[in-house]
Amino acid sequence: MEIYREKINDWKEQLQRSIGVRDSILENQSKAQQLEQDYKNKATLAAQSLNFVEESVKSIRTKTLRSIESVANEALDAVYGDGLRLECDFSIKRDRSAISLRYVKDMPDDQTLKRDPAGNGCGVSDVVSFALRLVLIKATGCESILIADEPFKWLGRDQIIPAASLLKYLAEKLEMQIIISSHHPELREMADCSHWLQLDEEKIVQIITEE
Repeated sequence: MEIYREKINDWKEQLQRSIGVRDSILENQSKAQQLEQDYKNKATLAAQSLNFVEESVKSIRTKTLRSIESVANEALDAVYGDGLRLECDFSIKRDRSAISLRYVKDMPDDQTLKRDPAGNGCGVSDVVSFALRLVLIKATGCESILIADEPFKWLGRDQIIPAASLLKYLAEKLEMQIIISSHHPELREMADCSHWLQLDEEKIVQIITEE
């Protein structure tokens, strides 16, 4: 009988140990399942956050491109007024952000002519770049002064007077002082104050001021 009691006690101890192992396994399994669920929740939250950031960046990028187009096209319309406009597209090239530009002109047959900036004449780029530089200076909070050397160098005579009017309009609208050098007399005549240079008989530069 004593031998049977010892056997039974051994079985009881083995059973208790097995129950303890089972309970430990079940507890660890429950913890693993909870941990897995936590990771899934975090992954879902991370994906939602990333999507929110991407959508926010996309929205800001789109607004920025439309703002660039708006400023450039207002300047082009003021100088050329013939259906010429700038279009911008965003892309990723070699893991870097890039903006592609093209000029679009409406044709009489309801068609559109598209060219990249290099194929549309330097005068058009002069107008666009000048307007965008003014806005950039204003947006970055720099001193509201722009000094430019021959900003409308490539404009034809028919566009100089509209360009001069645009220059005055932008200066007043953005509350900026614009100082430029130019060979165009039309720009000098429309300036609030102008200075021109000439050489005297001894080849010394003289500065003459015109109010």
